[in-house]
Amino acid sequence: AGDERTLLSFANTAVFVVLAVGLQLIVGLLLALAVHRRSKWLRYYFRSAFFLPLLTSAASISIVLTYMFHERFGVVNYYLGLLGVGSIPWLDSSFWAMITIVLVFVWHELGFTFILFIAALGTIPQDILDAADMDGARGIRRLWHIIIPMISPTILFAAVVGVINAIQVFDQPYVMTRGGPG
Repeated sequence: AGDERTLLSFANTAVFVVLAVGLQLIVGLLLALAVHRRSKWLRYYFRSAFFLPLLTSAASISIVLTYMFHERFGVVNYYLGLLGVGSIPWLDSSFWAMITIVLVFVWHELGFTFILFIAALGTIPQDILDAADMDGARGIRRLWHIIIPMISPTILFAAVVGVINAIQVFDQPYVMTRGGPG
């Protein structure tokens, strides 16, 4: 029985790491791209707003969000109910608990990834971006063929740090689900 629980723990950790780090990298990059060329004060505002949760302890965030995601009394289910969606067992179902913990983890850690990507985007020479525009590389082509290769060392660094942080997470799932479901 102990081996089955250990294998389940490893499987849950692997799923959590893949979901959390993947979502963290994608959302962090998209937010950085959206904010990068904006006015200076708007960039400072978003840097502060996204980095602020990282300064708060994971346990205190978990306690507050446990109440927000409560099945009967939580504000999330209340507003979903106003939209006609039934009550979701956010922390009582193994599927929804995984989703909820991934979302909370990503929200908590997103600021670090966002700051890394903002800094990386600032290092791309404007000449290269102008040349890409002249060659007709815009939108997704520009992102895929110019921006992502130019910031690939930062993406690798963010992924490694994200994996390390995700593997070490204990307090958020334990506080939010009390070690349960599955």
